Amino acid sequence: MTAGEDLFTRAELVSALHQKAGSPVVNFAMQYTDVEQGAEYAEAIRWASSEKIAGGYGEDQFGPEDPVTREQMALILYRYAQNNDQGFTGAWAFPLNYSDASQISEYAYEAVCWVTMKDVMGEKEEQAFVPQGTVTQQEADTMLTQYFTVLEQADVQ
Repeated sequence: MTAGEDLFTRAELVSALHQKAGSPVVNFAMQYTDVEQGAEYAEAIRWASSEKIAGGYGEDQFGPEDPVTREQMALILYRYAQNNDQGFTGAWAFPLNYSDASQISEYAYEAVCWVTMKDVMGEKEEQAFVPQGTVTQQEADTMLTQYFTVLEQADVQ
């Protein structure tokens, strides 16, 4: 893999959002056994967990070095948007025309609808979202740039 093809990790995603939020320090007891307290991303994970932006896996694992899947990225971005008073409200309907829409986890479906509608994330392969696919550094840079533009435009309106 070349530099742009390196996979984007769960820790890198929450670190980018934490930085964008002004790197707040929170008083939150983090129970993840795979997050060293002194790790450079520990405070970002503590913050994301306390704000319910990102959670861990079962058995007290966060998976900081795990590549983020596309549906995980959609969900984490959507939860951050919701924490900033954005996202769907009331009754809504948004059709996902991906050939693999039925493979999107129920917990991530609303988030995938929102990031698709906002052109933050779209198809990865021809007419497919590829929810369990991973995100490269280059893809993440593009998505985050678009995502932060969307959030800033909403703040202006």
